Amino acid sequence: MSVSTLAPPLTEAEKALVTQEVLNAVKPMFTAAKKLDPDFVLKFCLDTPEFQITWFNGKTTDYTESNKTWKVFASSYKSQEVEILAEKVNVLAADMVLHYWQGRDELIQMGGGSVRLDPFAETCLLMKVGKEWKIASRIDSGILTVPPKPAGLSGPN
Repeated sequence: MSVSTLAPPLTEAEKALVTQEVLNAVKPMFTAAKKLDPDFVLKFCLDTPEFQITWFNGKTTDYTESNKTWKVFASSYKSQEVEILAEKVNVLAADMVLHYWQGRDELIQMGGGSVRLDPFAETCLLMKVGKEWKIASRIDSGILTVPPKPAGLSGPN
């Protein structure tokens, strides 16, 4: 992910169009995350050597490890509820933005217990590849406010 030439700055109108496009593009990402779609990383993340996710617990994984981690995570819970309290798109270029959201995340374990991260925040570098926006890098942070039941089920750790 390097910049070889600098494009002229976008106008405010162009930034507004990119922002709306990104907000529409992240809706299916949130839907897939809420449904714990096991193919989330494959569908929405950019498969490049620079790709990484830093999970809320501080662990950083590359694309391959992120895919494995997400699949284990998705199979460990039966549902996820995300409440977005604030959302912002910072347009860096016509094909690159920082997308930030803050709120809370609650996961329902297979055994019925719940895990809540409140507050929770996520910052993603999104890049447009063809007509699709993909996550190029992601950083999560959150405070675990309801500890998981000791059922051997865990998120990314």
